[in-house]
Amino acid sequence: MFDNLKALSKDIIELMNSASNARDKVYSPYSKFNISTTILLDNENEEIITGSNQENTSYP
Repeated sequence: MFDNLKALSKDIIELMNSASNARDKVYSPYSKFNISTTILLDNENEEIITGSNQENTSYP
């Protein structure tokens, strides 16, 4: 664990900020779980992928 953000690398801070921004796109009217994630791909571009909880309902 880290005592403060200054102890983290710039890459980790960027990933945390990206995940936090992805939370703005959450749609969770049923569970109320505002969940987001960020993944740093280990490729030549070091691409960052984000995702967030998207709920829907359907009736048969």
